[in-house]
Amino acid sequence: MSERVFTVEELEALAKKGEQIPDGLNFAQINFYICMLNLCHAYRVKSISKDKATRIKKALYDEYVRENRIFEIWQATDAMRKKLWKVSREAYTGNCENCKKMIRIFDGLD
Repeated sequence: MSERVFTVEELEALAKKGEQIPDGLNFAQINFYICMLNLCHAYRVKSISKDKATRIKKALYDEYVRENRIFEIWQATDAMRKKLWKVSREAYTGNCENCKKMIRIFDGLD
């Protein structure tokens, strides 16, 4: 499944308009959008100052970048895991004891 990576500017613009959350967002995008939606509402009803909203927006952006990077790493790791699955299965079911031990270590069992 391929998620569309929205820019923070696109997500912020949608949140400012109070638009419905787009389909197909990854976790980092969902989190950023919901937080921006709440931030925009708080600013609109004057429960926070512009200065405070600016500081919160920067913190949200920084967290979005971090979470999105974690998601990218997870995707790459998952792709590697899928490629290694067949080879590791053959290594584990074969006659090589060192291969089996290596697979147990990779799986966190040893």
